[in-house]
Parts: sequence; C-alpha cells; structure tokens
Amino acid sequence: MLRAIAAVCLVTPALGQPVEDPDLAEIATPIASIDPMHTEFDDLAFLHEAIGDARMVVLGEQSHGEGTVFLAKARLVKFLHQEMDFDVLCWESGMLGCMEMNDLLADETKSLSDAFAGVFPIWTRSAQVRPTLEYARASLATDRPITQCGMDAQVNSALGTNALQPRVQALLDTLQGVIVPAEATAGLELLKTMTGGMRPDLERVRQISTSLHALATLLDEHMETLREHNDKRELELIYRSVDDAAWATKFMASQLAGERMEDNPDLIRERDRRMGDNLAWLAETYYPDRKIIVWAATRHAVHRQKEIEYPDAPGMYDEMDSMGETAFVRLGEDLYTIGFTAGRGEVSNVFRNQPYDIGEPREDSIEASLDAIGHPFLFVDFRALPPEHALRKTQWMRPLGYAWQRAIWPHQMDAVIYLDRVFPSTAAESVPADFKLTVDGS
Repeated sequence: MLRAIAAVCLVTPALGQPVEDPDLAEIATPIASIDPMHTEFDDLAFLHEAIGDARMVVLGEQSHGEGTVFLAKARLVKFLHQEMDFDVLCWESGMLGCMEMNDLLADETKSLSDAFAGVFPIWTRSAQVRPTLEYARASLATDRPITQCGMDAQVNSALGTNALQPRVQALLDTLQGVIVPAEATAGLELLKTMTGGMRPDLERVRQISTSLHALATLLDEHMETLREHNDKRELELIYRSVDDAAWATKFMASQLAGERMEDNPDLIRERDRRMGDNLAWLAETYYPDRKIIVWAATRHAVHRQKEIEYPDAPGMYDEMDSMGETAFVRLGEDLYTIGFTAGRGEVSNVFRNQPYDIGEPREDSIEASLDAIGHPFLFVDFRALPPEHALRKTQWMRPLGYAWQRAIWPHQMDAVIYLDRVFPSTAAESVPADFKLTVDGS
C-alpha cells in the first residue's frame, strides 16, 4: 500500500499558532480506490481495527451533491457487507416506506427505481448511487442478503403511506370494545394523497396532522392492551410511523404557511431528535443482532452539534440535538460515524442545473494539511488519536455543506475520509475524463 511520508502543519485557532505534527501522515491512511467495481479490499483492511465491534456505521456526505462520495460510499457498503458482516442498509428516508422496499426488491419484475421508491430521489436518481442499489438487490441471491430500512421522520413516499393504513387497522382490530373515533383514522386515507401526486393544501395538511396526532394518542393510551395481542416490533414500528407522520405533516403545514426556521425552531429540531431515536431503536429493538450501515448527511450525523462554531450561521444550531447525538447517547461506541470532506472540485445534486465550485482549502484547515500529504484519498481515524494529538484541538474543517466551521472534530465523528477532489452527482453516468477513481501502483 502506498504510504505518504510528508510532515505537515496544523493550526490551532484558539492559540493562533501552527502546531507541528510530523505524525499526521502516519495516521492518515491512504485508500487505493473509491471505485465500487474495485473489489480487492486490501487497502480497506484497516477498517477492521478502526470500526472494531461497532454495530452501526454511519456513512456521511457533505451536501447530497457529491458523485465522488457516492461512489466511495458504494465501495464501503460492499466492504462492510462482504468483510464485516453488515447486512442492514438504513437510508435517510421514511422508515416504513424503506422497509416496504424489501418485498419489491425480491420481485424481479420491478425495476430498480420502482423497487427503491421509498428512498428520496436525490439519491435514487443519481448514477453514482446506482452501484449501491444494484449491489443491494444482487445480495438477495447470496447467503447474506442486505435488508433495507429507513430512519427519517419525513413522509416521502407512497410506499410508506399506502402501507400504513392497513397495518394500523390490523392493530385497531385487536382493541375489542374500544370505540375508535372517525377523526382518529380519517388522516390515514388523506395522508396517501400527499404522496400520490396531489398538491398539498394547507388546510388539508393541518387536518391530516390533527387526525394523526389523535391516532398516535389513542395508540399510546391503549399500548398495554395492544402489546398483549400484537408483535412488539410491528406495534412499535407502526406507532413510530404514525407519530412521525403526525410531526411531518405539522412541519409541512408550517412550511405551507410560510413560517421561517426561526419562527418555529423546535419543530425543525424535532426531526433530528426523531431520526436519532429511530436509529437507536432500530439497533436496540428491531435489529438487535444485526449490523447496520446508515446512509445520511454528515450534518445530521455529528455527535455534538452545539459545540460546532458556524461563522456563516451563528446561533442556528445552538439548541440542536442532532440525530447523531441522540443516537450516540444510547449506542455509545456501538456507533461509528465516518464523515467526508474534500480539497476542491464541483458539487451538484441531480436536481440542480449548475454545479458550484467549493473553492480551495483555507491554509489553516485540516483539509490543507491532508492535501499536503499528496494522496488523493485518505482516511483519518479520529477515535484512535492519542489524547494530546493536535487534531483533538479546535480546527477548521468543512464537512458540513462546505461552509468553514471550527470544532474539535473527534468530538463530532469517529473518522473522516478526505478526497482531494469531488465531482457532481449526475443522473447519467459521468466521471470527469481526468479523474482517476483508483490510484496507480496502490
């Protein structure tokens, strides 16, 4: 494996002086390839020790618009599945809708896009995510198939909304003698219209939200009886789906009413809290004996968001308990979070017409220090750093949307993968002609 041997300088902004760190090149492990088709995994063998016994690995991303990162994540999914026995893939998308995808994936008459209809199209329409989707379906023919699930509280697919009504009714049928008010179930039918192509109407969405809140309250009031007559996992899954949908429709109503984030910050923060709680529940209760890969934005995955300094958005996240923090409190070192950052390049998700240039690394950043090593793909294991290492001091980095932030980054994630260049996510297969996904001679 290629080893870099350069010494670099980091800057500790709190002191304003550069910190000489001749060991950074040793702890920054080169990766030979980010090509999903490169299935010789010798260059990733270090992940066995880095991840250790963690049962959940979060693979972050900066902006949903990095085709380069999507390809790297596809290769990591293959490695984690083949080499470390991870066999659940959890998407930043609706929980029930993503679970419904498992039956569709097994149906060979369904196209790949139809089978993955529970996932936000910002990923499923990306050519660079497609290798992950194809691999997940192909795994069904192996002795260790990959199971799909989601953890988001948002309502984003007809798969989820269409499946919810009959499953709620099956629960209610076990409540003999309990009168279920019509207003408690009316929202379930209306909810399906929100993902069926009908333009959301503010009053209708408010009506749906009120109904779903009433339904969640009814289920909660009769939870003891429901547990006596229903499978615990199914019951909790459906309750969470109803309760999340009640929040999601309330959030949608606030958007339709023109409310700004600062008008109702608690409603915004609630999404992250719910995602983190869902993640922990999936690990502890729904898949207690399985290992889970999470596909999500790094902004949601950080462990102590309130400690991050956002010069471009002061105060925005001062009260935010991120998904990662909520999950980390419950899971501890069972959770291993990998963020991504980049030196330069352009990014754009599949719905943007014009890519934007992220610019060069600032001189006093972690990216500049990693760039000086001279290898295009590097892995830094924050969790394994010695207590007094320079990276355990406040540093500049831009793994969250490419805005420069200051933080003690080992407090925020367990590792980061540095790519010297990124290119956009595209609907058609596209890798810049001068971009090498594999390092020659590695």
